[in-house]
Amino acid sequence: MKYMTYFYVAIDILLVVYACYSWYWQAKVDFRGRYRISSVVWALIFIWLGFTWNYIEKGDPGLSVFLALFILISIVDGFSGFSKKRMVVSGYFKRTVKYDDLASVTLIQIPNQEKPLVMAIFRTSDGKAYMMRFYKIGESIRENACKVRNARLCFFISSLVSKCECFISSSKAATIFWLNFLS
Repeated sequence: MKYMTYFYVAIDILLVVYACYSWYWQAKVDFRGRYRISSVVWALIFIWLGFTWNYIEKGDPGLSVFLALFILISIVDGFSGFSKKRMVVSGYFKRTVKYDDLASVTLIQIPNQEKPLVMAIFRTSDGKAYMMRFYKIGESIRENACKVRNARLCFFISSLVSKCECFISSSKAATIFWLNFLS
């Protein structure tokens, strides 16, 4: 039982460090994407499965602190957007992406009757992809991407929006635009 106490203390310290790191980058976001609620839903599912399958016992010391930190991290990790130095993405294993690592971006205008919705898929030079959603139109995303004062991101999104005048028009079907940065 003594080892479990040390285990929870070590895990709690790691979770506090990660929560501070994640909270720092979430506070640096200048242009916010849509909140990703799935990070909270998945955390609650994992906690429920842990109790259901008896991987987590109610009497474990330090359990309440562990669960509180796990839920806090899940809430904070749902935020994404653009900061001045990096793109802040939703996820547990990779929180930020340097703008220099971007290889391509795909903007997809999704037809939505209530609010304009644009999905952006960012691919990096090492083959990974990160998705963000915005309640903005293409021109607004371009303006806000340029406000974060990152020349690379501003150029890429400006190139997409300026080449495609139909991007800001409302249509029944999804409109997809893609730009490869490496060529």
